[in-house]
Amino acid sequence: MSRLFKMIALIITLCCLILSGCSGGKSTDQTTVAKSSEKISTVDTEETITYTTTTTTTTETTTQDPLIEEDTTELQTEPAAEVDTEASEVGDKEFIVSLKSATIVKDYSNDPVLAVTYVFSHNKEKPTSFMLAVSDTAYQNGIECSSAVFAKEVDSSTQMTEIKSGVEYEVEAGYKLNDTTSNVDIVINPLFSFTDNKPIFEFEFNIADGNVTQIQKEEFVEETDFDNSSSNSDKEISVKFKSGELSTDYKGDPILVVTYLFSHQKEEPTAFMYVVSDKAYQNGIECNDIVISDSVDSSTQMNKIKAGVEYEVIVGYKLNDTTSDVELVVEPLFSFIDKEPICEYVYKF
Repeated sequence: MSRLFKMIALIITLCCLILSGCSGGKSTDQTTVAKSSEKISTVDTEETITYTTTTTTTTETTTQDPLIEEDTTELQTEPAAEVDTEASEVGDKEFIVSLKSATIVKDYSNDPVLAVTYVFSHNKEKPTSFMLAVSDTAYQNGIECSSAVFAKEVDSSTQMTEIKSGVEYEVEAGYKLNDTTSNVDIVINPLFSFTDNKPIFEFEFNIADGNVTQIQKEEFVEETDFDNSSSNSDKEISVKFKSGELSTDYKGDPILVVTYLFSHQKEEPTAFMYVVSDKAYQNGIECNDIVISDSVDSSTQMNKIKAGVEYEVIVGYKLNDTTSDVELVVEPLFSFIDKEPICEYVYKF
């Protein structure tokens, strides 16, 4: 009986120990969980701090962006470089041409040529050349001298060379002389002008003794009393029939070679082909005036002359036949009223 009580007491003791052990483990687990929660809370706090720091950095970066854009805006709004307004003015402030030398030489056909060297400069914003800036024309007795010259002393390519503003450059030009005794007058105009196309430079030379001597001119522009109206009346342009002769072109086809006497009273020099239109008819049918013949000097139609000068102009017309009369009609090239012929003539074979 005592043994039974001992066994029951032992079992109760073991049960108590087991229950006691379970209770202690659970407390330990709760402590561990509590500590773990603390760690998790700590980690969460650190992450929050880190995130806040990152957000602050991002905010600072975002705050710096407008400053960068503001600096860029300041750079873009800097004032542009000023352009020299005087460079756009027409006259000697824009183009400067001075004479360096002039001499008489021979071209490849052994004809006399006045070879001139200019010193050219300009004040334009962009590079330009003598040829694109000015127009140079030489006259003898009011009749233009041809500038289509081929001579070893004249390097015409210098007229096409572009130079920058402020640079001085030597330009060579040649003018075929109409004779070797008459004075040569060279007039230089702006190539393009929306105002009065008055000469900006003018030179005159005496070549009578075989040497070239410059004549000092008191005024660049000669004043005239001519009528400057835009009408093409017979008082402003004059064309007269001088002669006509039968000849042949380079193919041997018959042509009529006509010589007109041309003059005008315009303020500026001009040429026959710039102011009149000439036609020839046979039996009411126009004759072709595109003629290539040794008998026809077509350059006379393009040579400018000054007011009051009478100049011989040579024109050729290809004939439709060699028996019918040829009616010649010369009219103003431009007219705002009805065109009335300046010259009419009937050539009979």
